Order: sequence, then C-alpha cells, then structure tokens
Amino acid sequence: TEIYTLSLHDALPICWKHLVAARWQVAQKSEDFVELRDFLGPRFQWGIDPSWALADEWNAEPRDSQESVEDFYRKTPWYIYGLVLWKASGQRPNYVARAIPVLQQYNISSVLDFGAGVGTDALQFAKMGLRTGVLELNELASQFLCWRARRRGLPLVVLDRANADGDTFELIWAVDVIEHLWNPAESLRCPLETCRLLIHDSEETGRSCGRHPFHFSYDQSGLWHSWEEMGLHRDSIAT
Repeated sequence: TEIYTLSLHDALPICWKHLVAARWQVAQKSEDFVELRDFLGPRFQWGIDPSWALADEWNAEPRDSQESVEDFYRKTPWYIYGLVLWKASGQRPNYVARAIPVLQQYNISSVLDFGAGVGTDALQFAKMGLRTGVLELNELASQFLCWRARRRGLPLVVLDRANADGDTFELIWAVDVIEHLWNPAESLRCPLETCRLLIHDSEETGRSCGRHPFHFSYDQSGLWHSWEEMGLHRDSIAT
C-alpha cells in the first residue's frame, strides 16, 4: 500500500477544478445555460473558469481609479459565464423571492435593477408584472440581458448613463453590485433621488466569493450614512 499526501496548498487547486467542472455539469440542463449557449453561438466556451479569467484580467493592469475599474467591467467577456453558472448551478440565493414581503409591504410597482448583470433578478421582476428598468455597464451582459428578455417575451426599460436621469422607479434594486462599484454612494446618487425604497446587499468581511481581487469591501454604516445624507431614512433602506 502506498500513501500519497497532498498539502493544502496543492489540494486546493485540484478541489477548485473539480468544483468548476461540477458546476458546469449541473448548469447545462438549465434554461439559463441553454440561453447562454444559444446567444454566444460559436463564441461559446465550454468548461472555462470565469472566476480565474476575471481575476487574471483584473490583475493585468492597475485598477487604481474609477476609470480603470469601469473599463474592466465594461469590456470583460467573462462576467456572463460567472453569473449564469452561479444561478444555473443552484448556488445563487433567490433574492427576489426573499424580497417579495418587502415589495408587498411598500406596494412596489416599479423597480430599477441597478447593475442588472445578465438579468437574473430583472427577468423575475418583469415576469411578476412589475415595470422593470435595467442599468448594466458590461456591454456583453447588457446585450445578453436584452436578448433574453426578447426571447422570453418580457418587457424591460433599458437605461444607460445617458438617459438614466429621465425615468423614475419606486424601488432601486442593488444586489450583487455594491462590491463592484468604485464609489457606491455617488454611483447610486441619481436614481436614489427619486426612489421610495433601496434594497441592497454589501460585503464587509472581504471573505465572500473567493476574495476576488475585483471585489471591494465597504463598511455598512458608512454606506447608510452616505444615503441618509441624500435624504433616505433607515427604514427605507433594506439589506
């Protein structure tokens, strides 16, 4: 009998590789996966590890300004893979379902998904009959989101920074987005000026999502203070 011992340093990459493979196997039976494959067509890449692809691209250049950070998020082709795999493999919580009691409490009829990604939440809102706006910086994710909405026959109000001030929504939905923003308070300033409710999550520990280098950690009390200065009261900020 031979015994082989792997150090934790050696074992972690192997475990991660198997985890990524398992996520792909689970995800391939989902509607989200099929839509991603059909949307990308010949550009579709099976089995890639989007987390490491994103990290490598982030680390390839200094990300020490809002411009450099936004350039990364605008152009990277890997985010759609990561977002689809997260949902399709069953790892992403159903944030919309958890928020339904709050939506009912405040009688919400319109929502802006700020940083909508591939539309995981926005498509649910639209299916529920809410007037749904989407604002997404990543060019490929925005294209995919609009393509999915047309395919599913769901209406969306598509906004960009040029026209984001021209429409108002009762709820600003900022889930899985705060940690990607260089300046969350300033980025959300315009839509928050006219909304009734903000729902967001935030990461204070720096330990979630594999400690990705492209995630920022913000103190919750600091975020609240910034938004309260804009006129929001604590009971209209749901986390």
